[in-house]
Parts: sequence; structure tokens; C-alpha cells
Amino acid sequence: MAEISVQILKSRIFLQLAVTVVFIFLLPLSGLSQDELKVRSIDSVVFQINNSNLRETTDTLNNDMPVYNIFMSTLRTTIADGANLKKYVHHVLNFDNSQKKLKTGDYTSIFYYDQNTLVKVEESADDKNGIFKVFWYFENNKLIKFQMQPMPADNGYYEKIKEREQVLQGLSKSFLVAFHLKHPST
Repeated sequence: MAEISVQILKSRIFLQLAVTVVFIFLLPLSGLSQDELKVRSIDSVVFQINNSNLRETTDTLNNDMPVYNIFMSTLRTTIADGANLKKYVHHVLNFDNSQKKLKTGDYTSIFYYDQNTLVKVEESADDKNGIFKVFWYFENNKLIKFQMQPMPADNGYYEKIKEREQVLQGLSKSFLVAFHLKHPST
């Protein structure tokens, strides 16, 4: 009889624990939209890529343009897992030639892939116009979320979103083609 009471008590404790887990962890997620759940999933993929030990390859291209008084340095970094491109970073630094060391612009576009499909682009700029960051989330080659920090006061930016999205999609496709041409048997 005592054994049955202990089993009933254990099952009640387990049930209470299960209910607590549902309310603490799963209930807050139920209020999220499908797109927000997808965004969280994408951010999880990005986190895994950024914390992986995958091989990184970087190429540098320097371009001196004395006519415009500018020196540009472009760093292109790829991170891959075999035949799967995981991350492509395009980082451009601009310098004023007359000052020789004065940085006039720092621009970065980071493309993240899951199974060779674009899932996120992070863009940032630090130049004379200030600092801004833009986050683009994709699923099945369609934009599901766009976020800019800080949000511009000028509404003209919103008219350019679709145009920029198409540019990013085109760049992404060209990065994938170039990657697979360079790594055909991996």
C-alpha cells in the first residue's frame, strides 16, 4: 500500500513539473507569430555558424583610386562545411588618400546560408552619415522580416527595401555560384 502511495506521489510531482515546464518555456512561444518563430530559428542557425570551428578563407583586394582621393580595401571571407557555403562576409574599408590613415567608411555585408540557401543578411555601415545596421531574414528565397537600427526618419528608405532585397538576392546567387566553381568536388 505504501508503494502505491509513493508511486502516486511521484506521478503527481512529475505532472506538476511537466505543467510548470509548459507554462514557463512553451507558453511564451505560443504568442509569437510564425514569422517570429522562423526568425528565432534563423538566428539559432546564425549563432551555430558563428560559434563553429569551420574553416575560414579570406581574400583581400586593395584598390587605390587617386583620382577620387580614395583607397579601398575589400576583405572577402567564406566559411564552408564541405560543399555547403555557410557564411560570406564582404567587408569594405575606405580611406582618404590625402590623410593617408583616416578611415572614411566601414561597410560590411554578411550573408548566412543554411543548406546553400540564403537565410539572413546583416549589413552595417559606419561613415560620415553615421552608424546603421540592417537585418534581412529570408525563407525559401522570400523576405520574411526586415529590421533597421536606427530606423530612419526619412520614409524614402522604405521605398528602396524591395530594390535592395533583389540586389541582395542577386549577390547571394553570385556568391554561391562562385563558391561552387571554386570548390567543385567538395
